[in-house]
Amino acid sequence: MSLVTRELLAHIQRQLGTEVKGHSVIGHGAHNQNYLLETGRGKLILRVYANTQFKNAAKEYEVLNTIDGFLGPRAFYLDTSRSLMEYDYMVLEYIEGTVLKEFDDAALKEIAGSLKQLHGIKGPDRGPVSPVSDWIRNNITVNSARLGEELHSDVMALWGRLMALHSQIEPHLTGYDSNSLIHDDPILGNLIQTCDCIRFIDWELAHYNYFFMELGGFIEENGLTRQQELIFLKAYGFGSTPVESKIMAFSKAYRVAAIIGWYIERIASLRDGVEVFIAADQAEYEKNLASEMKHLERLL
Repeated sequence: MSLVTRELLAHIQRQLGTEVKGHSVIGHGAHNQNYLLETGRGKLILRVYANTQFKNAAKEYEVLNTIDGFLGPRAFYLDTSRSLMEYDYMVLEYIEGTVLKEFDDAALKEIAGSLKQLHGIKGPDRGPVSPVSDWIRNNITVNSARLGEELHSDVMALWGRLMALHSQIEPHLTGYDSNSLIHDDPILGNLIQTCDCIRFIDWELAHYNYFFMELGGFIEENGLTRQQELIFLKAYGFGSTPVESKIMAFSKAYRVAAIIGWYIERIASLRDGVEVFIAADQAEYEKNLASEMKHLERLL
């Protein structure tokens, strides 16, 4: 089902000051539907935030303006008025290239260097903060009970082990700031090999946090082998000391716990009859939740 109407295209055309010649579906992420626009100034992306779980359009627009084309696309127009459709949407640069299919050593080193530069962009100093978000904690400890007593018990057991790991690294967190800009979703599908570099798309989850939370997420979400992990961390320059190794162990496990929390919230909402995304698949979510719980068990 296309969310694009003639009225919407006419509005975008007026805002951009260029002809919109046509459009086609280019795919969707977990929270958005994306369309390719053919315009008088070349190809652009129309990104529709077709979900009710998060409201990330304005945040992504701000981040893209902050990086201003570094690593990611430029943003041209944001509309959160919902006057022309029921969702927020944004028009942004189309990055010419191919989606990265696998990680060779050169790609891992390049991505590590790019993330290091990205993490050098700082937000407001928040002082000492916990890397454990209230949203994830609530999904794990509260919302999981909505999925049944057995699952709640299993999830809480894993959460207890994760918090024990957190208590081991907590005294060391004062040595790091929590205001690095992180992409927070650098998976293969969001990495585009252009003619001269690897660029990142889908900045919807980007925010300011401890840089090592990005490193753990990159390793676990992409299923890096131990050898690939070592190449990546060495290129970044982190993870070689005993303390850094403990921090990495926590950040990897925490990323999987965050994915578990994300699935729990979606499944609980769907069971309550609440639409969370236009392409929601409850059966697939439940299958993936079970898989991620096994994943976390292995890490802990």
